[in-house]
Amino acid sequence: GDEITIGSHVLQFRLEDAEDVIEDFRRQARAVQEGKTVVGPAPGSGGISGAIDDVSLADVVQMLESARKNGRLLVTAIGLSGAIYFREGRVIAAEFRPASGEEKADREAVCEILSLRDGVFEFLPEETTIEPRMNESTQALLLETMRRIDERERASRGFNASETQVC
Repeated sequence: GDEITIGSHVLQFRLEDAEDVIEDFRRQARAVQEGKTVVGPAPGSGGISGAIDDVSLADVVQMLESARKNGRLLVTAIGLSGAIYFREGRVIAAEFRPASGEEKADREAVCEILSLRDGVFEFLPEETTIEPRMNESTQALLLETMRRIDERERASRGFNASETQVC
Protein backbone atom coordinates (compact mmCIF):
# COMPACT_ATOMS: atom_id res chain seq x y z
CA GLY A 1 0.00 0.00 0.00
CA ASP A 2 2.98 2.38 0.13
CA GLU A 3 2.77 5.17 -2.41
CA ILE A 4 5.43 7.24 -4.15
CA THR A 5 4.38 10.41 -5.97
CA ILE A 6 6.44 11.59 -8.93
CA GLY A 7 4.95 14.72 -10.48
CA SER A 8 1.31 13.94 -11.16
CA HIS A 9 1.90 10.16 -11.10
CA VAL A 10 1.33 7.96 -8.06
CA LEU A 11 3.05 4.58 -7.85
CA GLN A 12 1.54 2.14 -5.39
CA PHE A 13 3.28 -0.97 -4.10
CA ARG A 14 1.00 -4.00 -4.12
CA LEU A 15 1.74 -7.63 -3.48
CA GLU A 16 -0.77 -9.74 -5.38
CA ASP A 17 -1.38 -13.42 -5.81
CA ALA A 18 -0.43 -14.59 -9.33
CA GLU A 19 -3.74 -16.45 -9.70
CA ASP A 20 -5.67 -13.25 -8.88
CA VAL A 21 -3.71 -11.32 -11.52
CA ILE A 22 -4.38 -14.05 -14.12
CA GLU A 23 -8.10 -14.13 -13.28
CA ASP A 24 -8.30 -10.32 -13.48
CA PHE A 25 -6.70 -10.42 -16.96
CA ARG A 26 -9.15 -13.14 -18.06
CA ARG A 27 -12.09 -11.10 -16.74
CA GLN A 28 -10.90 -8.04 -18.66
CA ALA A 29 -10.41 -10.14 -21.81
CA ARG A 30 -13.98 -11.47 -21.53
CA ALA A 31 -15.30 -7.92 -21.11
CA VAL A 32 -13.44 -6.87 -24.25
CA GLN A 33 -14.80 -9.84 -26.19
CA GLU A 34 -18.35 -9.08 -25.03
CA GLY A 35 -18.01 -5.45 -26.09
CA LYS A 36 -18.41 -4.13 -22.56
CA THR A 37 -15.27 -2.00 -22.65
CA VAL A 38 -15.44 1.35 -24.41
CA VAL A 39 -13.07 4.25 -24.79
CA GLY A 40 -12.99 6.39 -21.71
CA PRO A 41 -10.71 7.98 -19.17
CA ALA A 42 -8.04 5.64 -17.87
CA PRO A 43 -8.59 5.32 -14.12
CA GLY A 44 -6.41 7.80 -12.25
CA SER A 45 -4.04 8.49 -15.13
CA GLY A 46 -5.58 11.39 -16.99
CA GLY A 47 -5.24 9.33 -20.18
CA ILE A 48 -7.68 7.24 -22.17
CA SER A 49 -8.33 3.53 -22.37
CA GLY A 50 -10.63 1.20 -24.20
CA ALA A 51 -11.17 -1.86 -26.33
CA ILE A 52 -9.52 -2.11 -29.72
CA ASP A 53 -12.62 -3.60 -31.32
CA ASP A 54 -14.62 -0.51 -30.19
CA VAL A 55 -12.19 2.05 -31.65
CA SER A 56 -9.30 1.45 -34.01
CA LEU A 57 -5.79 2.11 -32.81
CA ALA A 58 -5.23 4.10 -36.00
CA ASP A 59 -7.90 6.54 -34.81
CA VAL A 60 -6.31 6.72 -31.37
CA VAL A 61 -2.87 7.42 -32.87
CA GLN A 62 -4.29 10.16 -35.10
CA MET A 63 -6.04 11.74 -32.11
CA LEU A 64 -2.80 11.71 -30.09
CA GLU A 65 -0.95 13.25 -33.03
CA SER A 66 -3.46 16.06 -33.51
CA ALA A 67 -3.48 16.80 -29.76
CA ARG A 68 0.36 16.79 -29.76
CA LYS A 69 0.46 14.42 -26.77
CA ASN A 70 3.47 13.03 -24.91
CA GLY A 71 3.31 9.56 -23.41
CA ARG A 72 2.90 5.84 -24.01
CA LEU A 73 0.13 3.95 -25.73
CA LEU A 74 0.10 0.53 -24.09
CA VAL A 75 -1.62 -2.34 -25.87
CA THR A 76 -2.42 -5.74 -24.39
CA ALA A 77 -4.12 -8.79 -25.83
CA ILE A 78 -3.95 -12.45 -24.99
CA GLY A 79 -0.38 -13.52 -25.64
CA LEU A 80 1.10 -10.16 -26.57
CA SER A 81 1.87 -6.65 -25.46
CA GLY A 82 3.23 -3.53 -27.05
CA ALA A 83 3.88 0.16 -26.58
CA ILE A 84 4.07 3.16 -28.87
CA TYR A 85 5.89 6.22 -27.49
CA PHE A 86 4.86 9.77 -28.41
CA ARG A 87 6.57 13.13 -28.12
CA GLU A 88 4.64 16.23 -29.23
CA GLY A 89 2.23 13.90 -31.01
CA ARG A 90 4.91 12.18 -33.10
CA VAL A 91 5.64 8.48 -32.83
CA ILE A 92 9.26 8.29 -31.68
CA ALA A 93 9.65 4.60 -30.76
CA ALA A 94 7.72 1.38 -30.34
CA GLU A 95 8.08 -2.18 -29.10
CA PHE A 96 5.99 -5.30 -29.63
CA ARG A 97 6.28 -8.56 -27.68
CA PRO A 98 4.33 -11.59 -28.86
CA ALA A 99 4.24 -14.55 -26.46
CA SER A 100 5.88 -16.68 -29.12
CA GLY A 101 8.13 -15.30 -31.77
CA GLU A 102 10.61 -12.52 -32.10
CA GLU A 103 10.23 -9.13 -30.44
CA LYS A 104 9.83 -6.25 -32.86
CA ALA A 105 10.81 -2.63 -32.50
CA ASP A 106 9.95 0.74 -33.97
CA ARG A 107 8.41 0.66 -37.49
CA GLU A 108 7.76 -3.10 -37.43
CA ALA A 109 6.30 -2.84 -33.93
CA VAL A 110 3.99 0.06 -34.89
CA CYS A 111 2.66 -1.90 -37.88
CA GLU A 112 2.03 -5.00 -35.74
CA ILE A 113 0.29 -3.00 -33.01
CA LEU A 114 -1.90 -1.02 -35.40
CA SER A 115 -2.90 -4.28 -37.12
CA LEU A 116 -4.49 -5.66 -33.95
CA ARG A 117 -8.25 -6.16 -34.07
CA ASP A 118 -8.89 -7.04 -30.42
CA GLY A 119 -7.39 -6.40 -27.02
CA VAL A 120 -7.27 -3.33 -24.82
CA PHE A 121 -5.29 -0.11 -24.89
CA GLU A 122 -4.38 2.60 -22.43
CA PHE A 123 -2.66 5.91 -23.13
CA LEU A 124 -0.55 7.20 -20.26
CA PRO A 125 0.29 10.88 -20.67
CA GLU A 126 3.82 11.43 -19.42
CA GLU A 127 7.14 12.85 -20.43
CA THR A 128 9.10 10.05 -22.04
CA THR A 129 12.84 9.68 -21.62
CA ILE A 130 13.19 7.37 -24.62
CA GLU A 131 15.45 8.76 -27.31
CA PRO A 132 13.62 9.13 -30.63
CA ARG A 133 14.41 6.19 -32.92
CA MET A 134 11.85 6.99 -35.62
CA ASN A 135 11.35 9.98 -37.87
CA GLU A 136 8.42 8.86 -40.06
CA SER A 137 5.18 10.77 -40.16
CA THR A 138 2.13 9.25 -38.54
CA GLN A 139 0.42 9.17 -41.93
CA ALA A 140 3.31 7.19 -43.45
CA LEU A 141 3.09 4.65 -40.61
CA LEU A 142 -0.67 4.34 -41.00
CA LEU A 143 -0.41 3.88 -44.78
CA GLU A 144 2.27 1.21 -44.37
CA THR A 145 0.12 -0.62 -41.83
CA MET A 146 -2.92 -0.52 -44.14
CA ARG A 147 -0.80 -1.81 -47.02
CA ARG A 148 0.37 -4.76 -44.90
CA ILE A 149 -3.16 -5.55 -43.72
CA ASP A 150 -4.36 -5.48 -47.34
CA GLU A 151 -1.54 -7.83 -48.41
CA ARG A 152 -2.35 -10.29 -45.61
CA GLU A 153 -6.04 -10.28 -46.51
CA ARG A 154 -5.29 -10.81 -50.18
CA ALA A 155 -2.90 -13.66 -49.37
CA SER A 156 -5.49 -15.29 -47.11
CA ARG A 157 -8.01 -15.18 -49.97
CA GLY A 158 -5.50 -16.67 -52.39
CA PHE A 159 -5.16 -13.45 -54.38
CA ASN A 160 -2.66 -13.71 -57.21
CA ALA A 161 -1.10 -10.45 -58.39
CA SER A 162 -0.80 -11.82 -61.95
CA GLU A 163 -4.61 -12.04 -62.13
CA THR A 164 -5.01 -8.30 -61.63
CA GLN A 165 -6.72 -6.45 -64.48
CA VAL A 166 -5.59 -2.95 -65.32
CA CYS A 167 -8.42 -0.45 -65.80
